[in-house]
Order: sequence, then structure tokens, then C-alpha cells
Amino acid sequence: MDDVRPHPFVRTPTVQDIGMGALYFFASHMVIRTMFYIGVDKGARDVVGFLLVVLVAVVTTKLFPGAFTRLRLQASEYMRVPAVSAVAMLGAFLELLSILPQAGPVPFFTGAALVGVSFGWLVSIWTASFRLDRPDPRTFSISPALLWAVAFYFCFRCASTISPTLSEGYLLALPLITIGCFSVTPRDGTAEHDGESRRSSLILVWVSAVFALLGAIMVHVANKEGLAISSSLNAMVLFEVVMTAVCVACCRLMHWLACQSHQPRRARSFYACLLCVPTFLVGMAMGAAYDPESLSSLMWELSFWVMLIAVFAYDLRASLYVGDGLAVGLMFESMCIAQIATQLLLHIDGNAFIAITSIALAALYLVGVLHQLLASSCGKASPLRPKSDLTISAHGEIGADRTVGAMSAATVAIGDSATRDVAPVGPASPEDALEARCTELSRDYGLTEAEMRILDQVARGRSARYIAEDLGVSFNTVRTHIRHIYEKLSIHSKQELIDLVESGEG
Repeated sequence: MDDVRPHPFVRTPTVQDIGMGALYFFASHMVIRTMFYIGVDKGARDVVGFLLVVLVAVVTTKLFPGAFTRLRLQASEYMRVPAVSAVAMLGAFLELLSILPQAGPVPFFTGAALVGVSFGWLVSIWTASFRLDRPDPRTFSISPALLWAVAFYFCFRCASTISPTLSEGYLLALPLITIGCFSVTPRDGTAEHDGESRRSSLILVWVSAVFALLGAIMVHVANKEGLAISSSLNAMVLFEVVMTAVCVACCRLMHWLACQSHQPRRARSFYACLLCVPTFLVGMAMGAAYDPESLSSLMWELSFWVMLIAVFAYDLRASLYVGDGLAVGLMFESMCIAQIATQLLLHIDGNAFIAITSIALAALYLVGVLHQLLASSCGKASPLRPKSDLTISAHGEIGADRTVGAMSAATVAIGDSATRDVAPVGPASPEDALEARCTELSRDYGLTEAEMRILDQVARGRSARYIAEDLGVSFNTVRTHIRHIYEKLSIHSKQELIDLVESGEG
């Protein structure tokens, strides 16, 4: 194996990272407050049904990852809809509507299904982007903005323990911190400061503001204003600290191993287990140790709600998990699934059927995740790396839906004997070298022919509008293809793509 290009485990923090961390925690807290008010008047049967629906939805996406990924690609390309974000947002707003007593159970359970699907759907995309046979250190990096978000969360829990008034003032200060950090960040063209990231952050701000306002209106209409969420320090915080430490330790170990020149022969299985098993065990411990005082406390203490913001922001290219730190999303999901299953098993209802169902769903989840991780690294077809056969027409035209990997294989099979007699040529020009490098990356990462053409143009520094005019397609189509290229290459900016092409490493 060739030497892997060095990549920092945690890059140097910027002012933008502080602003993004504050924004993520503030937006997540709005969802958490909503779930508290939803759980106030819900009985044990409702909560059990809600959690089971979430588990079933997540597990379904693990058992059929290819179908969900194709659906997402089609929605993005043909309907111009960021499917994962749209499903997550619709699920969250249905849960918001279920605060009203008149809404009935339909929004409550439908929202649970949509939220569960969006969680599993997004992490399945992350899982399909892993290359366990050729691990990329960037996959295991941790974004400084994510660390800042965690720090803001723990500070909030401490402030809530001291005084409720102090915690409210703390929350009011977070949007101002975000505005201040974004306003002083220089526009230097880096990935953290580019225009697309700013636009995505602005959309997240507006959606969070609307969600918070509608939540307040629903609470007022439902006459639940006298209730207050208690966010003081408790046993769950200790487990959250342990979870953070385990996640960082596992990512650091995998990052170090991925930077080594020689990988162990059985590294794939080790990576796959390390990505989900330790945090799954931590989630089981969290579910077993935390005995909720009330169902409303359980509804908001379940950790998977903070992931809703990351899910929504993913298609907007503002997620903390895009590019750097894809492993963090999978680890967090495995912890949440274990936590929910253990709560159902030990602390809610006590029904034997519910207990057996919870164990079965948790086991199916682990099997589905490990199978997808190992299948994508063993050369089998995966949602982001299709291995379709090459079809060439009588006129030599290649199907647009075929991958460059298949094209390369057919070229070798058909033209190997012919190329032996070709006279050697001089050194390739820079243009030819760049085109060859793009073809190599396209083959290794399963890019389609259309994505390969766009990759070549982006690597030459051309804008999305220029590419759209040159290829005769719409601007949105080009942006969709660029987004899919970023996902497959585990990058999140044009400059990183150019650096990857010029470095000759992948």
C-alpha cells in the first residue's frame, strides 16, 4: 500500500468553527425542548410505540441501503430536492404539530418514522463512502466545530445546574456568538469560509428560527407554558463524557492506523468493529444506567435528537460530518440505537414481546452496518460504488449510467493485446496527466461517466456555471453531481478536490 497523505486528526480551529459549534448546539436544543413538551402528556404505550417505530425505520435503511441511496440520488437529480434533509425536516415539523392535543397520534408516529428513516438513510450514505481496504485518514478526523458544539452543550448543563436564569441567558447569547464569529471571519476562499458554506449556514439559521417560533406557539396553544425542562447535571452527563472520550479515542486510533504505510491483513474487520461496537456498548450502558423520572424526561434525554440537525444540514453541505469525521456519525448512531433498545428492554413497559423485539432490532442493526461496511470494501456493489457491466453499442457509445471502473476493465480486456505493440511515447503533458488522474480517481471511487466529466472540469478550476454551459445541462444538475463527487471522495470543497488530483494520491 502506498504512503497515505498526512492529514491532521483535528485541524487548527478557526473563528468560523466557534460560530458553527454555537449554531449547532442552539439548533439542536430547539429540537430537544420540543421533544420534552411532546412527551409531557404521552403514556408509556405511546412512547414505546414511538421508539419501536424509530428502531424499525433505522434498521430498514440498513437492510436496504442501495434502494434508499438510489432514491436519494434520483430525488436530488430529477426533482431538485435534497431528499434526506426534506424527510428530516418534515419529520421534525410533524413532531412539532403533535404537541397539540387535537393532532392525535398520526403526526406523532409518522414523524417518528420519518426521523428514523432520515437518520438511517444519512448514515447509510456515510457508511457506503468508507473504504476500509484503503482507509482515508480524513474519514476519521474530527471537526473542531463539532468539538465546540460539545463544549457548548456541557457548559449549558453546568449553567442549568447553577441557575435556570443563567441557562436562559446562556442560550440567548449563542445566536449572538454565531453572528459575531461569522462577521469577523475573513473571506479567504478556504473550505470553512466559502460562499456555499455561508449560504448553507444561513438556511440552517432560518429553519431553526422558524422551528423555535412555531414550537413556542404550539406550547402556548396547548397550554403547556408552566412546564420547564430541567437540564442540570445528572448521571447521563457522565455517560455522555465517556461516550465523547470513547468516540475520540476510536477515531484517533483509526486515524493513526490509516496514516500507516502498511495495513494489517485483517484490518477491514477491525475497522468495521471499531466503528460501531465500542460506542454500541457505551449506548447499552447509558440505557441501562439511566432510569428516567418521567417519560417527558426520557423523550428529550435520548441522544439521537441532536443528530437531527446534522441530518438536515447534510444535503446543504453545512454538516459537521461532511468530509472530515464521517466516522463520528456512524459511531453516534450506533450509540443511540443501543440506548433506545436497552431502555425498551429494561425500563419501559416490561413486556416480553417488546423486549425480544428490541433485542432483535438491535442485532439486525449491527449485522446490517457490519455487512455494508465489509461489502463496500471487499469489491462488492455498494450504493455509491456500483459495479455494473460495460455495454458498448455498435457505434462505440458507452452507457451513461455505467461506472468508470467498468470502462477501465473493458479497456484492459479488449485492448490489452493491441497495446503491447504500440511504440512508447514521450512524457505526458500536464493536460493528459490531469485527465489520467481524474480517470484513476473515478475508477477507484466508483464515479459515473457524467461525474467523471464534471470532476475533470472542476479539477481545472472551472465554475459550476461554466461547466453547465459547456456540457449543455442545468446549473442545478452540475451542483448535484459535484455534491455526489464530494461525498464519494470524502472531501468538502473545490480546493480539496484540486489538491487531491494534483497530489497523485487517493
